[in-house]
Amino acid sequence: MGLFYRRSRSVICWTCFIILMAIDNDICYGFAGFELNYNHQPQTKLHKLYILPGTQGKGIGKRLLDTVEAIAIQAGQNKLLLNVNRYNSAFGFYEKNGFTIQAEIDIAIGNGYFMNDFVLEKKLILVD
Repeated sequence: MGLFYRRSRSVICWTCFIILMAIDNDICYGFAGFELNYNHQPQTKLHKLYILPGTQGKGIGKRLLDTVEAIAIQAGQNKLLLNVNRYNSAFGFYEKNGFTIQAEIDIAIGNGYFMNDFVLEKKLILVD
C-alpha cells in the first residue's frame, strides 16, 4: 500500500490544502484532506480522513494520520486540529493517537439540524 504525496520545494504556501491517498493496485482505500496554516496560524486542520469500511482497522488510517503529522511538523506547524462527531466511533481512534478534547460545538447545518462535534487537538513537537 503506497501513499501518494508530491511536494514541490519551490512553492511556499501560506495556507494550502493537501490530499493524501492510500492506493494499492490502482484502488484507493482511503484519503486524508488537510490544511496547513489553518486560520493563518502555525496549525494544521485535518478536514477529512476516510477509509473504506472493509479495510478499517488495518493500519491505513494510522499511516495517513502519521503522514499528515510528519508533513505538518516539516512545515513548522505546532498543532493538529480536527472536528469529529461526538457519536462517531472514530473518536476512540483519535484519542488513541494523542488527540484531546478542546471543546464541544454544535454547528447548525440547516433545517434545524446540527453537527454535534468535539474539537480535538494534538500538540506537535517540532524537530530542529
